[in-house]
Amino acid sequence: MNKIIFSHEYKKHENVNLEETCRLLEVFVKEFKDMHGSFIEYDTAFSNSYKNYNLGPGKYLVLLFIDSDGIPFTTIRSYNPEKEKHYTKNRGNYFSVEVKGKLISKDQTGLGGWCGITPK
Repeated sequence: MNKIIFSHEYKKHENVNLEETCRLLEVFVKEFKDMHGSFIEYDTAFSNSYKNYNLGPGKYLVLLFIDSDGIPFTTIRSYNPEKEKHYTKNRGNYFSVEVKGKLISKDQTGLGGWCGITPK
């Protein structure tokens, strides 16, 4: 089972069901300078804080997920070719979610949550 790990709790997760597996819909490669400030603010804002995860200049992967209730969310990840290949080949697959070392997703089989799209 694939797993996506978040080092912090983020505001973007407040309405997202992370207790079920989530499905990776798409992978985008973006330069920091090409991402809009409001998107960076949305993606990096910590829960219960006025702080954000600090991103520096460079190349990033933007991963688009959908939860079991059909709610989309993104995560910005540092870029390297191996990560791009890994995530790209796993588009359409389910991921369990871990936040701050705590596994949140209940379904470890990857067959649980609907995640908005019927598998082919």
